[in-house]
Amino acid sequence: MNNLFNNKVNRKNTNTYKWDFQTNSDNLPFWIADSDYKTAPCVIEELQEVSKFGVYGYNQVPDKFKEVICSWYKKRYNADLNKEWIIPTTGVILEIRLMLEILTNKGDGVILQTPVYHTFHHVINGMERKIIENKLIKKHDTYIMDYDNLENLFKQGYKVMILCSPHNPVGRIWTKEEIEKVISLAKKYNVFVIIDEIHSDLNITNTKFTSGADFISMYDNIVLCNAPSKAFNLAGLCTSYIIIPNEKYRELFNKQVDREFLNSPTVFGYSATIAAYSNGYDWINAQNEHIKNNYLYLKEYLNKELPNLIVTKLEGTYLVWLDLSYTNLSTEELLDKCNNAGITCSGGVNFCQDYESYLRFNIACPFEQLEEGLKRLVKAFK
Repeated sequence: MNNLFNNKVNRKNTNTYKWDFQTNSDNLPFWIADSDYKTAPCVIEELQEVSKFGVYGYNQVPDKFKEVICSWYKKRYNADLNKEWIIPTTGVILEIRLMLEILTNKGDGVILQTPVYHTFHHVINGMERKIIENKLIKKHDTYIMDYDNLENLFKQGYKVMILCSPHNPVGRIWTKEEIEKVISLAKKYNVFVIIDEIHSDLNITNTKFTSGADFISMYDNIVLCNAPSKAFNLAGLCTSYIIIPNEKYRELFNKQVDREFLNSPTVFGYSATIAAYSNGYDWINAQNEHIKNNYLYLKEYLNKELPNLIVTKLEGTYLVWLDLSYTNLSTEELLDKCNNAGITCSGGVNFCQDYESYLRFNIACPFEQLEEGLKRLVKAFK
């Protein structure tokens, strides 16, 4: 099955954001978080059947959509869900925005553990809320949470936190003990926790991913935001789901959806999700093995060719966080060097102003593409 991930797919000139909307369209792209190989065969086959039907009118998301999500959470994470908690939507960021509308007012603070996914910053700023940083602590090639500062922020009265789990861009899969400590503090100070689990299936370790669902019986002021879009490369189908165990907040969320006339996923989106979660288990495992092999090659190659560069330890996601602090270059200067060498990466300041000399590098691609991209990266900085 690993050959599926090394088959090249020509995505140029297909209106693909990652390839066609770079500064230089001839670059090899390692920035946008999608993958450069085909999705699972079971998904492709299902979409072909839906397409053949030929009628694409108004559709209701079937009950099976929720049923396969419950089964997936149980099989992959040993987490128990009630299907009544699940609401289909068209995007995780949309879910987070709607929850912030419910939970906060203009001027309120929202806690982020930086460096973190840049779109969280855009949403909070765009809603005229304040970003309150609970900065992660860097420990050479990995990161840990600063619980003392987190508790201090809770004491100050900040009532909403976004937890990125697994964490983008530092690649941590938080342990059960780490998440439990966050939830215990949240319960102590009555803080609402929005957990983004969109990378939950991308796990190259032998450690089980711990879902926030494990702690619902302990504290139900939690919502889980997820989608098959990262693991199965389905972002273009605009299909996601939010898990809201608290009935009060579930009703408020549904009212918010109705108020804004937000549509449910399309027939293509929910059909792909059902196929992926019904028959894509082995494919995900094979993809994780491919990502692991790509990461190990990247780490060995860069340790040899650029020994001063620190490759952050990757546990989850397919996004490698590269520390080029030794160069003393700004993000803009790093990206210019990359562009001149023929590659596109994501710059560190997108994720936190403290990370000028960092790059995020996407390794969800065929090995041949990765190998050439790393040669260009080394050329840029050696």
